Amino acid sequence: MLGIIKKLNPKFMNSSEIDKIVSYLKQYKNQLSEYYNWNVNTDKLVELKVFSKSELEKVKSENPFEKEIILKKRICLKLNDFFNNSKTDFDNLSLWIIKNW
Repeated sequence: MLGIIKKLNPKFMNSSEIDKIVSYLKQYKNQLSEYYNWNVNTDKLVELKVFSKSELEKVKSENPFEKEIILKKRICLKLNDFFNNSKTDFDNLSLWIIKNW
């Protein structure tokens, strides 16, 4: 994690400050699914051709953290697919991301 923070902005903090943050956050690293709670409305993702209705129902049954991981992977794949094959679908999904996610 220290490496990530330094790569993002090496002048942001000195090394001891970063170490303090990393040490503090370590206690939470295995509990992300407990603390993570982002309830985005995903219903439109069927209409946007990202998931079938049954797939989306399965995704909705996951805890919020796992749901978000699944959404990110699928949306990334669909964005790439739509970018190459359907400008309209790409634009519609991009708008959903901006407005709703």
